[in-house]
Amino acid sequence: RRALAEPPPAESRASVLLELGELEMRAQAPEGVGRLREALAAGLDADGEVRARAALGTVLVHTDPAAALSEVDQAYEAATDPGLRLRLEAFVMEALIFVEAFGPQRDARFAEGRAAAAPSPVTLAHLAVQDACAGRPAAEIRELVRRAVDRGEIVEHVGPGSSTWNLLTHAARFAEDAESCRALLTDAERMVRARGLRFASFFVDQSWGYWHRDFGSVAAGAARARLGYDQIVEAGLVVTAPALAAITAENLALLDRLDEAAELIDRPMGPAQDTYIEPFALSTRGLVRSWCGRTDEAEGDLRKVIAIADGRGWRAPLATRGRLRLAELLARQGRGEEALELMDHDIEVARAAGTPGALGTCVRIRALALPDDAARIAPLREAADILAPGPMRLEHGRALHDLGAALRRTGAKREARDVLRAALDIAARTESAWLARRVRDELTAAGGRPQRERLSGVEALTPSERRIVELAAEGRTNREIAEALWVTRKTVEYHLGNAYTKLEISSRAQLADALGQPAPA
Repeated sequence: RRALAEPPPAESRASVLLELGELEMRAQAPEGVGRLREALAAGLDADGEVRARAALGTVLVHTDPAAALSEVDQAYEAATDPGLRLRLEAFVMEALIFVEAFGPQRDARFAEGRAAAAPSPVTLAHLAVQDACAGRPAAEIRELVRRAVDRGEIVEHVGPGSSTWNLLTHAARFAEDAESCRALLTDAERMVRARGLRFASFFVDQSWGYWHRDFGSVAAGAARARLGYDQIVEAGLVVTAPALAAITAENLALLDRLDEAAELIDRPMGPAQDTYIEPFALSTRGLVRSWCGRTDEAEGDLRKVIAIADGRGWRAPLATRGRLRLAELLARQGRGEEALELMDHDIEVARAAGTPGALGTCVRIRALALPDDAARIAPLREAADILAPGPMRLEHGRALHDLGAALRRTGAKREARDVLRAALDIAARTESAWLARRVRDELTAAGGRPQRERLSGVEALTPSERRIVELAAEGRTNREIAEALWVTRKTVEYHLGNAYTKLEISSRAQLADALGQPAPA
């Protein structure tokens, strides 16, 4: 900026504008788009023009996907550098999958990728998520993910500040490969901090939000997703905001904070309508409306999710979760026949894909559609047994809750208490206050004495407090935390002070223990 103000010689002005514009885009500075447009107008050489259009694509893919496709396609044709071509290919693919209207071009690209002798890492990443959503075998998805990241090109040249990388983490998650997904997220987070990629951080936060919902702590998931949501709203990326709102709302609902969840997601889709984001946001809105008792609206949302997913060839139960959630809603209303039909479809897909988490979840929901508790007990046992060895702890806890409830209602109260205590332990480990409340109610009805719910502790932390204490527990200084979260050190100190009070501790050294984490080396 200082160089531009001095000003530079006329022949250098365009290149200074380009370098500044690229940095401003990375830092989410609002003037970056205008700066790059000015650089293009000032007359860049061929390589400079490619770089400018690539940088513009970073934001345009979230605000104007059609314009992003136009910009990036022009740049891709002119690019000669292999790393830059890979990055531009990622933008092209992201724009094609993002908008429903680009369906024919998208299908043609997928067909080309499948026919290629040596697909690029970007193509492999997009094939992985498409095949995962389609319900292809999990082993094939894991292999595509491995090949996409094998040489490190997708991380180095495309990086975590892209939908391509974000979708790759979801492909690993759909394949129920919790550890590979965690490794991708950990590496990306390290790169975000090392390179100051502020724009990338909300992608990482969104992916962590889903990872924690499925495999970890819903409290940690809510903290990560909410920080990403706040950041993307601040950046003005209105098309992508519902993607962060959706996973934030899901985790909040599982924390039994349904009003907050509804405030985030119970609204029109706006610019996200007819985009890749819509079915995922609609699925969450349908879930929240269902839990709020607005069943007709919820059913409408979930039926639209199924229609969109069918149009894209997505059959995997845990991709959009549309059939799962509609079947559970119908089962609660006594509309078991359609619920059974929906779950028979998903069970067939899950068995063929070799995804036990999806299978166990489907078997659990199918059991709820059966006519009475006596008929439900055997399939609920099966669901719990399928889920027990896998990483999807919250789904295992839900199966145990439903089994315990059915046992209690059929008079097997002693066995019900044992099953429900196991469910309560999972609720504690996943930090799901929603599941814990439901299990406590059943345990009390079965004659048990559940522990009283704590009024302080980890569950009392706000999302911002939770994220800050997690970083502090890892051994990071206040300055490092401030830099990682793009806040001031005063903000970090304020949140740490509040967290210490809620956690009933007095020093940083006690944080890891209070969070149930291993102490940092």
